[in-house]
Amino acid sequence: MKRQTGKYCDKGEHAWQWDGYSNQGILDTTKLKSKSLLVRLIALCGDMMIKVDYPLHNSPEEQKWVDVKVDRKQKTVDIIWRLAVSDGGIKGSNPKLSPVPYNDLVNLTKNGVEFYWSRNGSRGGGIGENIVTAIGVFKVNVKAEINITPSMRTFSLISSLDPDFQASVSLSGFEKIYYNYGDSYKDIQDELQALLDANNRYKWDSAHEMGHKVLDEYGEGSSPDYSWTHKGTSTLMQKTIPGNVMPAQGEIDVMKYGKYRPDMYTRLVAADEDVQGLIWLSRIKFDD
Repeated sequence: MKRQTGKYCDKGEHAWQWDGYSNQGILDTTKLKSKSLLVRLIALCGDMMIKVDYPLHNSPEEQKWVDVKVDRKQKTVDIIWRLAVSDGGIKGSNPKLSPVPYNDLVNLTKNGVEFYWSRNGSRGGGIGENIVTAIGVFKVNVKAEINITPSMRTFSLISSLDPDFQASVSLSGFEKIYYNYGDSYKDIQDELQALLDANNRYKWDSAHEMGHKVLDEYGEGSSPDYSWTHKGTSTLMQKTIPGNVMPAQGEIDVMKYGKYRPDMYTRLVAADEDVQGLIWLSRIKFDD
């Protein structure tokens, strides 16, 4: 609530604006999208009071499946990213291996998205530092919610015991993420070590494939396609551009292609600009 004395007392029309932040310095898109949001004008003159409520006609400008809460005093951004997943079953078989349960895949998907898309400075070594914006440096924490509407398009989660690597897909209508246990075991020949390797790869694949939905939206219309060329590191047919390698030090972009590094899982992270793109997708429009 803002109290104004004198400023709006002259007869006529008066412009009013609001930046969306509360008196506590918090912008919360869940509140800005609320159908109960309104402007209330209270005018006092002696013993007389006039109260007028003006409902705001608001809706998501970009995507319904992401919300943010920005605290400009504490310099933090909390992102709620609503994912949708389903049980895609099991592919292949191996008498030495047991398929990973669907509920475990759901948890790994959630953990992968939250870990690789947060930029809060907690990982150390210069990996995943706070985002830098025109209005300051902000710590970003991502929370993934599963199968809570409104959500993204549904991804099928598939436990693969097939010895051949199965490529995950984010193409609309074909969304699926494979847990490549059989492929890891083929190379490692140790059940536990193969499980750990498949876990790491699956969490990265989850963050990468879900990330395509972000890049598809905020990079829409770019040429060459920002998302499908993996930010210029692959062809449109998903082939890595020859000679492209992951950096030897520092951050590795979770959305780019390149020759693998042994320590890549500790250095993979969503780029600053892509996290800001995810925040941008939470924009609200007011038809007033």
